Amino acid sequence: MRLRPWTVDDAPALAGVIASGEQDVLWAQGRALLGPQRDGEHWRRTIVAEIDGTVVGMGALLSPRFHPRRLWVYVEVRPDQRRRGIGTAIFTALRELGAADGRPLRAKVRPGGPSAGFAWALGLQRLLIDSEIRGLRADRFPRPEGFGRAVALDDPRLARAFRDFYVAAHPTDPPHPQVGELLSESHLSAAIGAVLVEATSARPAGAALLFQDDGWIFSGGSLQPHSTRAPGVVRELLCTMASALPPRTDLLVEVDDSMADVHTTCVDLGAQAHTRAWVVAER
Repeated sequence: MRLRPWTVDDAPALAGVIASGEQDVLWAQGRALLGPQRDGEHWRRTIVAEIDGTVVGMGALLSPRFHPRRLWVYVEVRPDQRRRGIGTAIFTALRELGAADGRPLRAKVRPGGPSAGFAWALGLQRLLIDSEIRGLRADRFPRPEGFGRAVALDDPRLARAFRDFYVAAHPTDPPHPQVGELLSESHLSAAIGAVLVEATSARPAGAALLFQDDGWIFSGGSLQPHSTRAPGVVRELLCTMASALPPRTDLLVEVDDSMADVHTTCVDLGAQAHTRAWVVAER
């Protein structure tokens, strides 16, 4: 086996490795880390493993924009080549590449699956985030009460509210100090809809964005997720968003363990868990 840096000529081989592996949102998020070498503040290193000239696995190490305290690492090996030490070799090489940086590694894995055992064995034993995707058909949400409303994606109130939600939702992995600008460049520019609940004496504020990527995806919640009134805010965000969708389509909801309000509301509404993931780290 030979390890070498990724080149643009490896794109077809990358597609082949991906096509032979698992196909769901968790793997898609990890594969987004793969790509050409990149320098600068948000550098990336991608390694290819080949046997007799055939690419059998790849891995990437990335200095992220949103959560800079740790580096992202991703490793994938063709299913028919697993359990031969290839993944460990790729991971070890990536860890050595990142050693001079000094930041710990983190990865996203499937709880109870081979990826979780692989990460644990290699020292990624701190659980940062326990997340899941829940879904419910749009026409099964109750009608909104009317205090949530659709807003333009360039509304400055939305930008501020979604920034505050995002910070509150990541207590174990604080985002970059300029996360507001980053969210505007990424999340708000990619969203196709937004709902805002403005704060009053009776309820905390909340914000949510709607994305379309192999389904309708809701991302948002209350700015005070542990408030007793927060689930009511989330319910209004969800119901307002669902009311704008075609009736027989699912609304998928991103839920992290820090989002007590979103989790409680999804369970109360009967939204079923579709997939689950952990973010694990060296420290």
